[in-house]
Amino acid sequence: MNTFWKFSPWMSKFILLPPTAILIAVGVRHLAHPEVQAAERGIAFTKPLGATIYRVGFAGFPLGCAAFFAYCLRANRRTLTGLIFSVLFNGVVLAVRIYGMAVDSTVRQSLPLVKGEVVVVVISLVGITIEIGRRSHRLLGPLNP
Repeated sequence: MNTFWKFSPWMSKFILLPPTAILIAVGVRHLAHPEVQAAERGIAFTKPLGATIYRVGFAGFPLGCAAFFAYCLRANRRTLTGLIFSVLFNGVVLAVRIYGMAVDSTVRQSLPLVKGEVVVVVISLVGITIEIGRRSHRLLGPLNP
């Protein structure tokens, strides 16, 4: 069991990598080609300000969150913060998506994204459990002497 706790900091960090990578990919994609990305989703810009607002919301925000995840990945003491942020962020995104599915009748189109978001939330919760256990193990030592 000591081997598990020895590798647990790396497991927690590994769990933070997918949300970081996904947000970087989303942010870069929307930053580089906002008109194309928006058109694929049925959004058209009628003024240049529309593209700027789109870039801020769909590129700036994800890239800012990815930067925070990267910051949390740099030190073991911040890993738990990153995992909690992942659950909160993805949980809110999931709640808003479910609300949008109900209001806009987009269940079929949104379901693949819902599945991915649920997986990220659940895996992040597993990471929180591991990280709290690691910290308890470090402070209390092994329970069976």
